[in-house]
Amino acid sequence: MERRVEELEELVRKQNNQLLEMKNKIESLEDRVLRLSVCKVSNGEFPYYDLILSYNITPNQQTQINRLFMALSEKLVGNTLPSRLKETESYSTLFLFSDNPIQYDDVKKSIMTIWPTTDGELPLSIIKAMKDQGIQVQLCEYLLSQATPHS
Repeated sequence: MERRVEELEELVRKQNNQLLEMKNKIESLEDRVLRLSVCKVSNGEFPYYDLILSYNITPNQQTQINRLFMALSEKLVGNTLPSRLKETESYSTLFLFSDNPIQYDDVKKSIMTIWPTTDGELPLSIIKAMKDQGIQVQLCEYLLSQATPHS
């Protein structure tokens, strides 16, 4: 029995060492990716992806922004949004379900909830970058027509 306990303890030690090694490799990889994103040459064809890397927007935040813009696009063309959207998003969805037209300020607040930052120009930068990359162009143009440099 004692031998079995020793074998199990040794196995646990090996697994802990492997986990620590993997953790160190992940941290090193994250650091290298961050350094690459900082020193890389920007590609004008992908300004939205460039912005995501530059601002260190997480995959989850990017997914939330993409879902927000898909919902906005549907609302813009008059389609009904699924009610489950009210429960799944981290931002207030009331404006998406109101009869009022989409307002830039509501979108800005939603983006700032998804990606809290002190940079009040980030939402405008995101919209411009999406438009320039050809993502949700009609919606982006609609929002940009409402935005002012001081929004």
